[in-house]
Amino acid sequence: MSTKQEPKPNLLEVIGDEFAITRGSPTPLGASAQKSGINFAIFSKHATSVTLVLFISGEHEPVAEIPLDPDLNRAGDIWHIFIQGLEPEIRYCFRTNRQPTKNKKVHRFNKTYLLLDP
Repeated sequence: MSTKQEPKPNLLEVIGDEFAITRGSPTPLGASAQKSGINFAIFSKHATSVTLVLFISGEHEPVAEIPLDPDLNRAGDIWHIFIQGLEPEIRYCFRTNRQPTKNKKVHRFNKTYLLLDP
């Protein structure tokens, strides 16, 4: 007996016609809904990479993971990105990582952890 599985949600369900990803702004911190999309900004002094992870409400699997470019999406210790056309119902978190180092006093990161925005 086969059971029919519902199709998994995808990013197209939470974006508008004007979808675009741009540099964004380092302020304010957190997710800021704007007229044309959402700006995301997070502080991390020691991360060498940050990924924005997007979820549809009620789903456990992400619909998108967007790596931030440290040259484009970072201002000082603030990582930021703007997603135009993104609906406000989206849920999000971040993954952070740091290049390996042998120095035991340096901060440790685990890119498999999903970090909620405080």
